Amino acid sequence: MRKRRKFGLIIAVPTVIALGVVAWGGYWASQRVREAREAQAALVAFIAAIGEGRIEEAYRGAAPELRCRMSLDQLRGLGNYYAKLQPGFRADVSLRHGWPLSHLADIEVSTHYDQDIPHHAALLKLEQGWRVAWIDQKPAAYVQSADRKCGERSMHVSMIRQPVREIVEGFERDDFSELARRFHSASGLTAEKAAALYAPLKPRAAALKETLLAEPLFGAESGCDAADRCKLVGFLPAPAMRFAFHAELVLDGGWKLMRFEVDAASTPN
Repeated sequence: MRKRRKFGLIIAVPTVIALGVVAWGGYWASQRVREAREAQAALVAFIAAIGEGRIEEAYRGAAPELRCRMSLDQLRGLGNYYAKLQPGFRADVSLRHGWPLSHLADIEVSTHYDQDIPHHAALLKLEQGWRVAWIDQKPAAYVQSADRKCGERSMHVSMIRQPVREIVEGFERDDFSELARRFHSASGLTAEKAAALYAPLKPRAAALKETLLAEPLFGAESGCDAADRCKLVGFLPAPAMRFAFHAELVLDGGWKLMRFEVDAASTPN
């Protein structure tokens, strides 16, 4: 009887594991299909807005990468061109995890009569949903790695916006433990040290909170190097004032802050 029970366990355990792997694979595949459809729908909405003359709306709703690559006037100049694009049936979706990496969709585009056009649309899934990042002749992964200035602008925005959000929430909750977890262990920053470090910003907390509604303005020295270190310098715009920021990050099991400084920089323009 005991031998029979052991034999049953030998068969049952691998079977349960195999069924779990199959179920997980099915869930992952269905998630990719759903995300691909949502990304395609966002691209169709972007093209429709341009075709209907709502170019400024399309520009505001695009990902930071697109606004980094071109001005509103440049998008207007390409309006007729982009309005003729037709999303293809293929959409490759990369579901990356970890702060602040975004999900990426690469969608084929074409027109009915002219194949000599940019034929890849890249969309990123941001806090607001899927947004068009660029349309180019090269696949999304190639453009993102080749374009050091704009290729990962959404990630850079998140690297600044998330710590600012947690500074504001730290003032509201009187608890900076969430922010402290963003820092690399080598920084030595604890929740108590973070509270003391950012205490001078507390009288400006309301103005700092308003910067979460706008994109950071990056300086020319901002960027990441081949050693997976980032330096991001610039301004956080707000109606009441601007804040200067200086962030340094390293990739170590996810992006970790080594330094994050925010200072009241100027009065309104």
